[in-house]
Amino acid sequence: MKKNILHRIFLFLLGILLLVPGLPSRAEEEAEAPFLISEMISYYSTYQRKALTDLMRLYDALFRIDPAKAERWRNILEYWDAQNGRLDFPDTLPDTLPQDGSLCLVVLGLGLNDDGSMKEELVGRLEVAHRNALLYPNARILCTGGATARENPEATEGGEMTKWLTEQGIPAERILTEDRSRNTTDNARLSLGLLAREAPEVRQVAVITSDYHLGRSCLFFYAESLLSEAWTGKPAPKVAGRAAFPAGRENPESASLLGSGLATLAGVKRPSGTPLLSELRSLELSEGPDSTYRVTAVYTGGYTRDVTDLAKMSASGPDPDGRSWLTGTYAENGTERSVRLLTGEIVPPKPSRSPEPAAEPVDRSGRFWIAAAAAVILAAAAGTAAALGVRRRWNAVPGKKRKRR
Repeated sequence: MKKNILHRIFLFLLGILLLVPGLPSRAEEEAEAPFLISEMISYYSTYQRKALTDLMRLYDALFRIDPAKAERWRNILEYWDAQNGRLDFPDTLPDTLPQDGSLCLVVLGLGLNDDGSMKEELVGRLEVAHRNALLYPNARILCTGGATARENPEATEGGEMTKWLTEQGIPAERILTEDRSRNTTDNARLSLGLLAREAPEVRQVAVITSDYHLGRSCLFFYAESLLSEAWTGKPAPKVAGRAAFPAGRENPESASLLGSGLATLAGVKRPSGTPLLSELRSLELSEGPDSTYRVTAVYTGGYTRDVTDLAKMSASGPDPDGRSWLTGTYAENGTERSVRLLTGEIVPPKPSRSPEPAAEPVDRSGRFWIAAAAAVILAAAAGTAAALGVRRRWNAVPGKKRKRR
């Protein structure tokens, strides 16, 4: 009977849980991940570092669904941020790269002339690639670019680049040709796929293109490397170096262009519209262990994050009432907030009194033995009373007979 009741209670509670709305299933959570990734790309492409709080908010939400995916996109966005503002466009690769076949020089193509001939800028990229190929004689070379000539559909960027390099004396067996890509996103995706199939020994790539195109190319190859590893479960070559032809357009390409390409690589919706930044509402100041303090920023929507290392701290007091205060101030995107915490209160001294004469010592040994004897007597009396009470209750039970004495 008891088990039956417990079983019914369990089924009742289970039914309530199933009826409660707002508890997303695992499938629903995983379906939300592409939206979060699209939002991360949208926020960074729109605001860059000003969107740090919203990027952290979206990262936290994605981490709860898929920690590995969250870390992957955190690395991609951090790499993107590192590429922003870089004004170094060397035409020579560093001398620290591998001197064997684990390195591949990837030369990105450029739209051909209508007749299929190469533009001067593309020849400039090949000249940079040729010089670096001589510095790394054991490295593979990959030329990437599809058919972009209006009047000559047979000509491809990759094919024309390969032909030029062989004419300059580069052995044909060193060169891989990718001739299907139509844009930089394809360059990254198809090139790394080709390396995985035909040159699995390659572990690092050096990206060679024009100066203005270098940041986008490196970002796409870096992102595709991480994404392909996640999709295939196999290691992909990493971006280890970069070199550029000075085309005279050193200004970086627009962030929206980079964001659109990243969304394509990730297979998520391309950013559209302007997302709203979370607004700093208030600060919370709390005291932790070892007299440490923590400043927490509270934003619209209820999101919070620790800004202790970013906040300015100042102490004041005591005030006329003897109180001391610690003030924390933090500003973000033009909004500043402050918070105060009472850290101490001065207790006024008590009025002095004349010292009382010291009491004479008292011999307490006799009192101790008297108290001990009294405790024993009380314990014995309590035990006797308890025993009598038990006997009375026993004799009061129906059917029980008293023993004759």
